Amino acid sequence: MDYRFVHGVLAVALFLPTYPTNAQSDAVRVRIFADDVVTSATLVAIESPLVVRAAVDHDPVTTIPVGDSLYVRRGVIDLHLLSRESEINTGEAWIDAAGGAIEVFVETSTGGGYRRSYAGSLHFSSDPGARTLKVVNEVDIETYVASVVAKEYALDDVEGTRAMAVLARTFAVRAMNEGGSAAADGVSAQVYRGVDVITDKSRAAAESTRGTILSHDGAPIVAVYSASNGGYSANNADVWSGEPLPYLRSRRDRYDSASSPYKDWSFRISADALHEAVARNTGRDVESLVIAAKGRDDRVQRVTIKHTEGPDSEISGTSFRSLVVATFGTTTLKSTRFDLKRRGDDYEFTGSGFGHGVGLSQWGAHEMAKRDYNHEEILRHYFPGTRLMPLREVTAAESPRLALREPDGVEPETDRSRAVTYGVASDARVGWVAVAEPSRANRSRRVGW
Repeated sequence: MDYRFVHGVLAVALFLPTYPTNAQSDAVRVRIFADDVVTSATLVAIESPLVVRAAVDHDPVTTIPVGDSLYVRRGVIDLHLLSRESEINTGEAWIDAAGGAIEVFVETSTGGGYRRSYAGSLHFSSDPGARTLKVVNEVDIETYVASVVAKEYALDDVEGTRAMAVLARTFAVRAMNEGGSAAADGVSAQVYRGVDVITDKSRAAAESTRGTILSHDGAPIVAVYSASNGGYSANNADVWSGEPLPYLRSRRDRYDSASSPYKDWSFRISADALHEAVARNTGRDVESLVIAAKGRDDRVQRVTIKHTEGPDSEISGTSFRSLVVATFGTTTLKSTRFDLKRRGDDYEFTGSGFGHGVGLSQWGAHEMAKRDYNHEEILRHYFPGTRLMPLREVTAAESPRLALREPDGVEPETDRSRAVTYGVASDARVGWVAVAEPSRANRSRRVGW
């Protein structure tokens, strides 16, 4: 985001089907395998037959019995569907398991593949521009929340897990209110891997907070979080371009300081390698790098780039961190709360925190849960002035539009990098969308924020 989410880089929207202004929907639409070029998919009917339609409201064109499979690939023009009993060419296909799970095997352009299981229904279409199969899962929101929590919160407590369930649901509802087509399932949004990953803990968290979101002035909040804020949360407007939000203000966080394994970290790198990476981004050779300005939360706001020729230039602390992470890995420059010193032929970074630091700290929430705070108290601590609200009370009221770009979103103990923007329509996705700069190359394949 130039308004962003947790350690990796967050982003892409979740959306529900079109619904009346005051109506409540219990389904979300998520684009699955969104980070891959899918060349084919094999669907297996596990618990109930697969019903195949050529349009969402049309009669079935075929049914796949339990134990049988359906093969789907891109044709020259249409989709090509092949089963034991039939062969179908169609522009789009809707597959429903009538209450059971659908086991999906996909092959990608790199020769790899995945096996996952999904509840609800699957919509297949062809994406000519990307030469990939586009697969969208429409699923019950609570099943979605349970799956996201399982991948996004790896800490072992009850109330912190419940807080994460509320945030996962709020993220989805806010995105659907902003309109759009489908959420992504990977590092560009909340990580969603279907029903196989759901645990007893994540399911219980979803059920115990069922239908509840976090709101401000009657609208879903910008539900951002990071692994660790380093003992001091960040202002949203200091990290991303967007209006300051009253519930995303900078302040000390003693709970994060008490428990986070990222309280103190260091990272050393060759000066030549770092200069080369920055030069590729700026188009000019680099002589040295120095911190130009910090905020009161000790986060780097600007870095000065001294070039070998011509005037100096500057880059924001968030963009500098994103560049370093994209080039050298998500566990290198863990946050913008850092100091930078030249040590001979190297640069040494020392800092605290893991992620953008805005909103909830997962390690801080974990510490609060250990001290017997409940999920409502945890959320009130990290999002002051907000309140829990039943989903049925949500309307399509206008929410603040944010250009939200974030290089964070890590699941504790796991690295994740995402570069994204929240609240900006782009690439047919409204809400969290990919940011062009910096490059997302060398992004690790992770699971969770």
